Amino acid sequence: MYLSESTITGRRQENQDSIYIKQNNYAFVMAVADGMGGHTGGKVASRTVIAIVKREFREFSADPSYDKIKIYLKTIIEKSQNEIKNISVTNPKLKSLGTTLTIVLGYYSRYAVGNIGDSRTYLIDDDGVRQITQDHTFLNQFIKQNPGKSINKESANKYGKLLTKCIDGNGDEGDIFPENDLFRLNASEILLSCSDGMIVENGMPAEEYIRKIIEESKNIEKAKDYLIKYAYDKGSRDNISVAIASKSYKPTYKTMLDQYVPVLSFFISSIVSLIIFIYFIVHLLIHVLPNNQKDTENEGVAVYELTENKMT
Repeated sequence: MYLSESTITGRRQENQDSIYIKQNNYAFVMAVADGMGGHTGGKVASRTVIAIVKREFREFSADPSYDKIKIYLKTIIEKSQNEIKNISVTNPKLKSLGTTLTIVLGYYSRYAVGNIGDSRTYLIDDDGVRQITQDHTFLNQFIKQNPGKSINKESANKYGKLLTKCIDGNGDEGDIFPENDLFRLNASEILLSCSDGMIVENGMPAEEYIRKIIEESKNIEKAKDYLIKYAYDKGSRDNISVAIASKSYKPTYKTMLDQYVPVLSFFISSIVSLIIFIYFIVHLLIHVLPNNQKDTENEGVAVYELTENKMT
């Protein structure tokens, strides 16, 4: 498994995102937390939760198994809620602290995703880009409750950042995906977790630019850097964090060119076959047929001379 991560402060005064990737004993984890609650509170909240992720992963990876994956995801969110509550109670200055969390926990090729807040985890495969998680925002709640109903840009911008759930000590439960069994990560697939700072509205939809940048990147290291740069260049005003997991350093996902490889292969093989055929015909005309003609002429002369000798 190849893991890579990066986070930048961006246009903020400080970075309140925290990020963690690790693999051990064929187990792996990838987590992004986006803190909130003032300059101090956000940083404390996200770092506190990531510290819990590190501790729980050490325990999980010491004796990993498929049936423990979802148990540990739920445990991480529950312990995070309890710890944030303790901090807010004992320190009045941090009473409004909180954080999001999106986390991938896996063993070999099987994995599950935990999520609370509006940080996201995506799956990129041959069919495109799919958001595994669901944003816990008032905007997303409105869309789910009012299917087909339009919403203006002003309202989308206003309610798109207001959370309905987060890790703030109030006991909100997170989502665990999938509901049944576990996901399986194939060789051509990529997992991407990010804070909402990577999601920008100025340009193409997130799924489109994620796909485009992944396809054009030489490897997952460059992919995460290009994604961060794209979000920043498009005006992101938040901290930007990206983590990527893949079974290959250079994933073998299919690009548009790959769709034409079979046709190109057939075309090239046909051209080669035609060239070989033409070469055979030319060789036959230049070398084989003239020699046969000479042999025929020589045979005629020999027969004539033999006849003359007999007559004499």
